[in-house]
Amino acid sequence: MATDFDAECRDGSKITVNVPSSGRIPGGASVERAVPSGFNQGNTLTLNLNRSDFTTAKRIVDKINSLLGPGVAQAIDGGSVRVSAPLDPSQRVDYLSILENLEVDPGQAVAKVIINSRTGTIVIGQNVKPWIPVGPAARPLQRLQSEMQMLLYNHPVNDARDARRQITVNSFWLHGAGTWAAAEAEPSQRLEIPEALRHSALRGDVQAWRQAWQTLDATAVADMLKHLKATGQGTLSLCSEHTAHTYTPAPAAWHQRIARVFNKTSPAAALTALITP
Repeated sequence: MATDFDAECRDGSKITVNVPSSGRIPGGASVERAVPSGFNQGNTLTLNLNRSDFTTAKRIVDKINSLLGPGVAQAIDGGSVRVSAPLDPSQRVDYLSILENLEVDPGQAVAKVIINSRTGTIVIGQNVKPWIPVGPAARPLQRLQSEMQMLLYNHPVNDARDARRQITVNSFWLHGAGTWAAAEAEPSQRLEIPEALRHSALRGDVQAWRQAWQTLDATAVADMLKHLKATGQGTLSLCSEHTAHTYTPAPAAWHQRIARVFNKTSPAAALTALITP
């Protein structure tokens, strides 16, 4: 007999009453069976992150490799890290004891929006709040978002989308600053805003993200480099959730050119600076 429950819809909405992990079965029984384990098999172990995050996975790999040597740990994707492991079972226990005591700062949590039917809309996630308007002027928008959520819950449009097995609409958000107007740019300027990197990162698809970089290197970046060598003009802006770095050509004295040879920033260091808060 269960007095608590937890229900979730395809549109992402969810309702929980009391504690759904508890219940009572009159005259019930407990059945247990050993689960096969691959702990002692192979020469590698896979560490699965509790929450998939590329930044956390990279920091785990860097921490392990800095302690045990390059190549010991490799990130499979945003949620898994493969590490080389000893074959002896007892050594594996000691080995994992060392790994689990390493201190790693996790990446920022993914934004979440929780709708509470009794108290209103609660927004959690540190990468959401800075963009939420505050103050008396923001209250009409917050009220509109709450009312739209209730309106969309049983709306015929969502019923039709659910029948077609499509994702339903459960919220209303305003964001952005409009679409770039090409007419506003100078005639000699050419602006490109690739979207492939952002889309693959939001999906957590590391393979697609790598492929997007390779495609950019062979197309837009190669074209810009060719234009830069021919005209000496060009601007590259790399943006992340935390910051943005812009690179522009600038004349340099002879001693500055020599210094750049010995203090050249690698692409990996530039990307790391972008994703590190």
